[in-house]
Amino acid sequence: MKFRVYVFVQIFTLLFCFIQPAFSGERIVKVSPSKNPPLIFIDDKGEAKGIYGDIIKHIAQEEGWSLQFVKCRWFECLDKLESSEIDLLMSIAYTKERAHKFDFTTETVFNNWGYVYRKPDSGIESILDLKSKRVATVKGNVYSKAFVKNLKSFGIKSEIIEVDSYRDVLNLIDKGEVVAGVINRPARVKRVVT
Repeated sequence: MKFRVYVFVQIFTLLFCFIQPAFSGERIVKVSPSKNPPLIFIDDKGEAKGIYGDIIKHIAQEEGWSLQFVKCRWFECLDKLESSEIDLLMSIAYTKERAHKFDFTTETVFNNWGYVYRKPDSGIESILDLKSKRVATVKGNVYSKAFVKNLKSFGIKSEIIEVDSYRDVLNLIDKGEVVAGVINRPARVKRVVT
């Protein structure tokens, strides 16, 4: 079963807002990479990796920025961006609501959508099969919000278990603690590969 929400994933918000003025010397740009492999993640050495990691490092080199990576859970990252504790949040989907708060780049690097992922032998074949079932979602995630809205439009009540990352969603499915979970396409690809 596929649950698709087509969104244009925008890489960076607030590219030039809240960045230290040029006259202050080296520009330190606080970036939250979020945890969204293979698009963006921080390795054990504290380096940004993935497609977006390469892009932000290239931009930083061209602009003379010094990057400071700030790790946070997804919903915390949004709060940090709103309170100006970070300057850029990578791998954030555009929504009209977010566009009122944040600036988005006009260039799309990656188109993405969400899925309802479940084990092949789960018996879950449609959204109707999720009635009264436990489903994992990432707290504050655009796909999670669209999924809950979709459930309501069908009059379906599921027990929504909010977690911090797509990895956590997949772990709960593997452990059998939930019957399904809402993830993005790259997380699903990575899961099938591993």
